[in-house]
Amino acid sequence: MSRIMIFGGTTEARQLCEKLIDKDMVLDVYVATEKGAELLPKADNLKIHTGRLDDKDIRAEYKRLEPDMVVDATHPYAEEISENIKSAVDKNKYVRLLRDESDRVDALYAEDIGKAIDIVNRSRGNVLMTTGSKELESYTKVSDYKKRLYVRMLPENANLRKALAHGIRLDHIIDGEGPFTEEENIDVIKEYSIKYLVTKESGGPGGFMEKYTACKKTNTIMVVVERPKENGCSTEQVLELIDNIDSTKQVYIIGIGMGNPQNMTAEAIEAVESSEIVIGARRIADAAAPKGKEIFYEYRADEIKKFIEDHFYRKIAVVFSGDICLYSGAAELAEDLNSCDVRVIQGVSSVAYLAAKIGINWADSSVVSMHGRDCDIVRKVSENKSVFVLTGGNVTDICHKLTDNGLGNVKMCVGERLSYYNEKITAGYAKSFVNTSFDPLSTVYIENDHYGKALEIGISDDEFIRGGVPMTRSEIRACIISALHLRSGHTVYDIGAGTGTVTVEMAGIVHKVYAIECSIEGCELIRRNCMDFGRENVEIINDYAENAIDSLPKPDRVFIGGTKGKLKEILDKIAKKGDTHIVMTAVSLESAYNALKYFRENCAEETKLVQINTARGKGVGDLTMLMSENPVFIISGRIKKK
Repeated sequence: MSRIMIFGGTTEARQLCEKLIDKDMVLDVYVATEKGAELLPKADNLKIHTGRLDDKDIRAEYKRLEPDMVVDATHPYAEEISENIKSAVDKNKYVRLLRDESDRVDALYAEDIGKAIDIVNRSRGNVLMTTGSKELESYTKVSDYKKRLYVRMLPENANLRKALAHGIRLDHIIDGEGPFTEEENIDVIKEYSIKYLVTKESGGPGGFMEKYTACKKTNTIMVVVERPKENGCSTEQVLELIDNIDSTKQVYIIGIGMGNPQNMTAEAIEAVESSEIVIGARRIADAAAPKGKEIFYEYRADEIKKFIEDHFYRKIAVVFSGDICLYSGAAELAEDLNSCDVRVIQGVSSVAYLAAKIGINWADSSVVSMHGRDCDIVRKVSENKSVFVLTGGNVTDICHKLTDNGLGNVKMCVGERLSYYNEKITAGYAKSFVNTSFDPLSTVYIENDHYGKALEIGISDDEFIRGGVPMTRSEIRACIISALHLRSGHTVYDIGAGTGTVTVEMAGIVHKVYAIECSIEGCELIRRNCMDFGRENVEIINDYAENAIDSLPKPDRVFIGGTKGKLKEILDKIAKKGDTHIVMTAVSLESAYNALKYFRENCAEETKLVQINTARGKGVGDLTMLMSENPVFIISGRIKKK
């Protein structure tokens, strides 16, 4: 959407506006008088500014609006305002809208008002000046002006006072607003016995021909002050230039810091000040917007995009807290605004601010958000030496989770209302804060000196609670994890989860594990083992797999440790979810055969079969004997969607 500044008050300016109001652009039209404003069309995208502007005023308005084009459609003889406009704006954006010239008529032509006065001073007779109030001082050079000079001008008190101050008699002042008809001109000429009518070469909109025909019919001498020579464009040419403007909106996506405007960068401040409107959540927008700046309170990307598309703002600042590249809605918004010129301006994050306040190097820290997001905070703290948490105001819940999962002794620093006058930073242990209330605007730093246990592959069997349920041995688990090719964002099924040993291993790597186990005792063992290892990203389902799968999301990987004789039914259910990589274990030839047969019949890709034989050393006196474990088949492959 483009923005056009139009300096008008003329018929040409009005006609140009009428042709532009239906276009997707904003028009800022400047007129000197209320009468000029009344003549303009009315539209949502046309903003009328009334009042006379000097050079300084024009510069200020130009800087504020940053228009795509400035159209000077002022009166052809308004040379001073045209010069002010040209000097105040970028010459590459300035265009002069010319009034159509009148054909030469049978009249006396003068280069300027001075030459016109020389003509009327050659003989006697009353003179009617119709060139406007700006020339009042020059009019006094008409010989015997107090007696023979008549002035027609706009009915404004300022004009009347100015005329009287120059000695022009009150009964010689004819007020009225043109253009005038031929009959009105004839009436004035006859009433005041006019011999000379002095006018400017004002063209059709100025009623030039109506003055000329009135003079011809009354034998009045018409003196025409020639129009200043100037370069410019016709209305059609101006419209073509406007149509070729790049109308892309400028949108600044700005991170302002934690909320205290003193933390804003100079670049962010400049962008906000130069924008027409500030958009953001109430706390952030109020902090960023200068006094008097228009604000739209909104934080949802889809609503911000709709507002920008539906309104005539050309330059927009959208403000967010902190670092807009760190768990911010800014990225989504920037992608949505692909029709705009989007510029991203960074801010100071609460993470960087808190790190500086407590004096730590956070280069190797993990940063997570629990502000409206799913986050396995227990796993993150277990795996990393240091973690920064954007909390969303749930500090007490975080402390409870850590303490309940054996991490109550991790060190914590809680930064409340960072950057504000009532900023507070509290240090202690997670377990000491379980009954403490903190401000919703809080960022947390957590340090775990005993991190890393969660990353082990092939965890020792002795670390699990086994009960009376079969367990997959550590060596076999390591091979299973290798065959699964797990990634951090994966969703995984563990079918026939048993004691949960494979579940625990997978949950240390992936996003989500659904542990499906039909035994109540097994589900309880899974729960206890997951708690001991801090695996909060596990959902335990006490049911048979063929019943449970339909209600679960599509998996990226599936491990099958037991089927209760329902292998085909389970694999059919999984195949309906979509292409899936599956790893199975079997201890009998029949189970391995059935799995291979299904894979081959259902267009499986990359099918592999591995048999693993393991033996563990056992001391017998001074000797070590190898005690063989049952051989295990590991079958893996990718089943295509049915």
